[in-house]
Amino acid sequence: MKKIILLLLTLGLFQSCFSFKSVTKKAMLVNTENGERISATFQDNSGTGGTCTAIMPNGEILTGMYAGVRGTDVISFGSTNGTINTTTDYTNNGQNVLNAETGGNYSATGSTRTVGGQGKARAILYSTTPNSKLVLELIIIYNVVSGGGYGDAKTNDGRTYKVIIE
Repeated sequence: MKKIILLLLTLGLFQSCFSFKSVTKKAMLVNTENGERISATFQDNSGTGGTCTAIMPNGEILTGMYAGVRGTDVISFGSTNGTINTTTDYTNNGQNVLNAETGGNYSATGSTRTVGGQGKARAILYSTTPNSKLVLELIIIYNVVSGGGYGDAKTNDGRTYKVIIE
């Protein structure tokens, strides 16, 4: 019975820790040689990926997907148990435990989640304009807590950009 309850609590913890809301992030891409700018929007679906849309300076729309790998996301579990018995005087050890008239057992379980560090993501966008073969690839490092980040982007015709995500 204890194993079933622990399993249900564990599944509930995983569900609550890993349920993500959809988040929209904006990015600016700047070509540092000619000043050309591109606006992009990332729509996060799961905390590690989603869709992306970029509008080129000539109005051409690029769309695609991105995938990320989160860093430093750790879940730890622990437990302890023991016995309080009637023959031990706990007050002599400076412990704040009432004298027990009968022996008893105790147990406790717990968990922690550490979130932080950086994640890495890659996006591949393609043109929605008929007969256009324009492709944009983005490689980004982002903060797993705030979502902001930076990176580089390059089109298949050789244009390069620096990327900043708000």
